Amino acid sequence: MSMDNKALLKNFNRLSDRFFKFVFANPDYKDLLISFLNDVLDNTPKNAERIKPIIDLNYADREAVAYNQHEKLPRFDVIALTEDKRIFHVEVQVAQDKNLLPRMLYYVSKSYIKATSEGESYSDVQVICIVLANFNIFNDSSNWYSLHRLLNVENNSWHIRGMEFHFIEIPKLKAEFKRKEKSWPATGLERVLYYFGSIGGEQDMQALAEQDARIKKFMELEREFTKDPNLLSNYLDWKVEKKFYNAALKDREEIGERRGEKRGEKRGKQIG
Repeated sequence: MSMDNKALLKNFNRLSDRFFKFVFANPDYKDLLISFLNDVLDNTPKNAERIKPIIDLNYADREAVAYNQHEKLPRFDVIALTEDKRIFHVEVQVAQDKNLLPRMLYYVSKSYIKATSEGESYSDVQVICIVLANFNIFNDSSNWYSLHRLLNVENNSWHIRGMEFHFIEIPKLKAEFKRKEKSWPATGLERVLYYFGSIGGEQDMQALAEQDARIKKFMELEREFTKDPNLLSNYLDWKVEKKFYNAALKDREEIGERRGEKRGEKRGKQIG
């Protein structure tokens, strides 16, 4: 491994979609996905109705089928169909995305339409979307986890059950850790998020691995991933793409600010 590659791997991004899919979209490690999904479902707030845990699942095609040539074609990081025909989407988002919420609604709606068009009863289809974001999505809450459903605003009753969304905001969990409000993960979901969010140091990771066999398995898979030339090359390409994307995003924001300032100055002169 070159020195440049070693430098890039020094802060290995476990939330990269390359590594995330290597772990959770691989049928050989289906038990890890089932465990993770059940941890998310178990994190449902106590005042909200819980849906039953997953017993088994099968992986489905991560690329949706377009109904016409002009339709947007979504791809999912992980999509799975449970034994009781529930559809699970898992998305990991590293880069800031202002269109994340409408995009997830679109993706989930597509899956719902596809399932019902293939003969499933409307009442039997349920699409559950889980999003891990490495940026803050909701500015009106400091909670790192939130559940979104179509509820009756009068009494919070849940009748439209075709879809629900679980959002996990890693920076908010990191902020709790830094403030020492959550010095050690108490649940299985938190332990998984500490690992993938790289919360804490190497000693913390080793302690998590001793406490949770899944973390030990994740660490083994990470070593396997980074030693595979093809997987490593793909990950390093992702790192470079992410760097260019962030640079381009910054340039667009600066251009937008300059244009806004010019419009503001022009309007100010007109008013004056």
